[in-house]
Amino acid sequence: MIIHGLSECFYVFGGALKPLPGAVSLSLDPKITAAFDNRIRGGGKRIKYILEGYDGSIELAAVPFDFYRDILGVGSDDDGTFTEMYTAVNQMTEFSLIYTAKGQRDILWSCTAGHPVIKRKTDGKGKEIQTVSIPIYARRDGNKRIRSFNADPSSVAYTTLFGFKG
Repeated sequence: MIIHGLSECFYVFGGALKPLPGAVSLSLDPKITAAFDNRIRGGGKRIKYILEGYDGSIELAAVPFDFYRDILGVGSDDDGTFTEMYTAVNQMTEFSLIYTAKGQRDILWSCTAGHPVIKRKTDGKGKEIQTVSIPIYARRDGNKRIRSFNADPSSVAYTTLFGFKG
């Protein structure tokens, strides 16, 4: 499991880089499957392991309204009312997630997100901050990239957020 405390976070939707303010942490588990490789001579079989991506969750202080609209498919009307609608699993919206943790900048190239886990409580004093947890599923993109990372702040990839910010 990879757990990151985030210092900055963005999502890319439709080629536009959008901030995810209040991103607290990201927790990811590798999604690995095992398959038999039948190409071994002599009829033997060997197991090969395939990294399919990562499954986990991102914890946010609040979900931006743009993220609700762009990624979660929540509609809004003229008076600012947001309404969640039925969405089939195969209609999930793809986006990229870029974040910085401990000086390293990472991108998950092809993500989808589940709907937030809703939890509300008060502590009587009203001072406890409640976060929102959103399931994240990162898979390979059309170029077979799952995750890229760079820790050199002088590199082009780092300074341009992997080409999404000039």
